[in-house]
Amino acid sequence: GGVIYNNNGNLTITNTTLNNNKATATTADSYVNADASGGVIYSNGALTITNTTLQNNKANSAARGTSTSAKALGGAIYSENLINISDSNFTQNNASSGAAINFNGNTANLISNVFTQNSASSDGETLKLVGSVTVENNIYNSTDISLKTVNLTVNDYQQNYLLGENVVLNFTIELEHPENYDENILEKLDKTVYINGIENVTTKYNNYTLSNLEFGEYSIIYKLNHNISNTVTFKVIVVTEITTPENEYDYYEGIKNTITLKINNPSGEKGTVDISVKEGDKYQKLLTYHNVKDGYTFTTETLRDTLENLYDNLDESYIINITYTSNYAVPSSTEFTLNINKQRNTTIAYDIINNTEGNVQINITVIDAVSNTPINYATIKITGDITQTTSSGIITDTTLTPGSYTINILYDETENYKSSEATINFNVEIDKDKKIEELEEQVENLNNTIKEQNNTINNLNNAVQEQANTINTLNDTIKNMNNTIKE
Repeated sequence: GGVIYNNNGNLTITNTTLNNNKATATTADSYVNADASGGVIYSNGALTITNTTLQNNKANSAARGTSTSAKALGGAIYSENLINISDSNFTQNNASSGAAINFNGNTANLISNVFTQNSASSDGETLKLVGSVTVENNIYNSTDISLKTVNLTVNDYQQNYLLGENVVLNFTIELEHPENYDENILEKLDKTVYINGIENVTTKYNNYTLSNLEFGEYSIIYKLNHNISNTVTFKVIVVTEITTPENEYDYYEGIKNTITLKINNPSGEKGTVDISVKEGDKYQKLLTYHNVKDGYTFTTETLRDTLENLYDNLDESYIINITYTSNYAVPSSTEFTLNINKQRNTTIAYDIINNTEGNVQINITVIDAVSNTPINYATIKITGDITQTTSSGIITDTTLTPGSYTINILYDETENYKSSEATINFNVEIDKDKKIEELEEQVENLNNTIKEQNNTINNLNNAVQEQANTINTLNDTIKNMNNTIKE
């Protein structure tokens, strides 16, 4: 005993402080074993302690010479008979066995004491009790207790949890010597939880619920006194969604139709997109894109080229699957149909440039419906009130008179384009300017004719007058001759 040796006596200690004491064995060369037990008290009698503090006491052995072992039992108390200890504090005491108390006797009663930060270098026990013992209502704070099992699990042994989902930590603890401690000691021990190396919470319960975890990776352990549990790792992941604006896309030679990915990922992470083609009940991977985020685009031409490398002959359509993944996301996928079009659709557009008699002009254009551009030199067949086969462009007719007419336009399919047709209804109008010009010319001609006729009439009138004058002259001559005859 570092301070007190009770040899078969009755020792009572009440309202006392016993601090900084040490029991040390200094063995002579001829000793084989030496004891340094009971840093404060060594007792083989009856010992009663009440409302007492025993702090920073040590049982320390020093073996030397021919000594082969030395005992250092009970950092505060070593007893071989009877002890009754209650309402006392044992703090920071140290020994090789039984950091606070080492008992190997008849009866021990330890009631309502507090054991804090006591350490045993050999057996790792704050209390080492052999005999008939009663241990009740004691408190244990970060003090050595030897454990057989220190295990950590999570609910259902999951490796992934959804954002917002609770994670239940289950602590499984088993003592090496439960007989040394309170029957309900497992409810009294502090378990300190560390998340990713950072202390998070301390609890006395056998499980603890983690809630409101952010997305990411988690590594969890807990410490109990000087014991460290196994490590449990898991991820908190988010629910994602990937879609495309259309359920069906068309590929046309030389046309790069764009497919835009709409990705909803609450984590904000960039992810990976795997693009596959459906083959019966299976999928064949085509492409993989990394660092993908919302709004990522690729083209139908890229898909078509990849399919062409996979298959000798392309079908008319394929089911394309797109699957999105990221580090902290539930994979999501979507599908659409890719149509491989070897011929593009066409339409026929027309514009009636002139619909006057004698100069009917209609501009006819065959349009690539995919690129919405004209097809140059497209051959068209025209039937109806005008009949001809020609290239697209302006057709002219000089034979149609005023009235209503109908023509039919046919564009035959080619290797690259599908056929199309159109019907054109139009009216031919009188050419008013020409008619006016013709009428003006006729009026002018009539005026000229009238003028000529008037001139002729005037000339005739003059001739008549001349004849009249001649007649008058003749009459005067006859009259004169008659007068002469009478005379």
